[in-house]
Amino acid sequence: MSKHEGKHPNSVYKYENVLVLGGDNGLHKSSFIKYLLPTELHKYIRESAQFDAKDSDSMLNILRCWIPEIVDLGPALKGKGLPALKVFLAKEVDEIRLTYSRTSTIMRRHVSCMASVEGEYPPKGTKWDRRFLPVIAKDSLDYPRVANFDYTDLWAFIWREYTHGVPWWLTSKEEVLRTEILGHPDNRSLKDIVLEVFDFEDASSSRVMKMTSTEILNELPDCIITNRANQIALK
Repeated sequence: MSKHEGKHPNSVYKYENVLVLGGDNGLHKSSFIKYLLPTELHKYIRESAQFDAKDSDSMLNILRCWIPEIVDLGPALKGKGLPALKVFLAKEVDEIRLTYSRTSTIMRRHVSCMASVEGEYPPKGTKWDRRFLPVIAKDSLDYPRVANFDYTDLWAFIWREYTHGVPWWLTSKEEVLRTEILGHPDNRSLKDIVLEVFDFEDASSSRVMKMTSTEILNELPDCIITNRANQIALK
């Protein structure tokens, strides 16, 4: 594929977008992408990959495939782990030191991440980072698995488009549309937003954290304004 990468005059070697499949449990979101590929290529998809930028084993697990499915993406989507994820997605080259290795291994970026999350994502009114491409499943995505799906024809079409210089990134008009869709103002109650960002039912934690109303507001999506009315509402 590398010899075709310069076909488009504006070609970029970034894999920074993440396809995020949202919807109810049991819709086969995780297996949907896998079954778009022939069986012999399933090994290049890694399911349930944990993203931890500080853990070399975690990062190596992601970089050893083509399409890693990142799990437990909720905290990152709510802003808590977003900076580290954004840095990772923006890289064009990966550098990682293997166990017992004297020097770091440098690899040109080749992975394209996806994720599956439960429920309506992005949460209504939440402002998402531009790198996330949300698709909400309303019904089961098992068609490629149960039907006589011709993935050869699909990938022949994709390959032809790719080698003829068709851009694989969003156009300027599509960028504007995405910003418009993901950046609309929030019309949910403040209580619903707080309950979504903070986990009050985590039985594994015995530590009590005290936060001021301003600190709580700073953890909420950017579309929530830190004003006196919201501070009073949180008390």
